[in-house]
Amino acid sequence: MIQAMMFLFSLLLGLLTWFLLTKSSEIVLVFDKKSVEKTLRFNGKIYFSFTILSFFSVLLNSQLIYTVILTIISIYTAFFSIRLASSLKK
Repeated sequence: MIQAMMFLFSLLLGLLTWFLLTKSSEIVLVFDKKSVEKTLRFNGKIYFSFTILSFFSVLLNSQLIYTVILTIISIYTAFFSIRLASSLKK
């Protein structure tokens, strides 16, 4: 069950990566800031590496690895959200 949930989480990260890499230019048109586009594309690449890491963790099937990966992704997502919100407020 945990393995299936981790696989679905990997798919969700893949969708997030696709959105950040392909749709970031449309978000910038709304806010008209090139720095936001660069930030979104960079974070899309980071989330792509998280996606690959999550897929490999499903193959390894270790709960400790799941815990570490989910903790790292959660902390990075929190910092990404805070930085994005502050850059969009300016």
